[in-house]
Amino acid sequence: MTDSPFPAGPAVEHVTALLEIMTLMIRADGTIDHDEILQFMETIEHQAPFDEIGNAHLFRLAQQTGNLTFEGGVEGHLERLKGVLDEAARLRAYQLAWELSGADGHVDGREAALLAAIQRIFGLSDAQIASL
Repeated sequence: MTDSPFPAGPAVEHVTALLEIMTLMIRADGTIDHDEILQFMETIEHQAPFDEIGNAHLFRLAQQTGNLTFEGGVEGHLERLKGVLDEAARLRAYQLAWELSGADGHVDGREAALLAAIQRIFGLSDAQIASL
């Protein structure tokens, strides 16, 4: 038996990785806007794979993710997350980050830089990005 308050298994690791990427994007421009929070909440309340994990567990994961600091910087952290997600999930992670980047009505240069880093580190082609 584990001491973790979260259900165990790959689904939680996958969801945690997506939450971490979304949190990185929300924090990328140095401010957390109300519209970004609304977009984040809408995403985790109504979309797979987030809807597969109980809300109480999901909100605790999101809260923990928001308090993370990243050893090796953001790019080092993205490299680690790349290993957790398969290609389809990496594309989904980019899409979630992209949706959050414009939630406040504009994409800041730091948000654009993070999107570029996600694309490069996750090995996503321009054609894959254009398909979104």
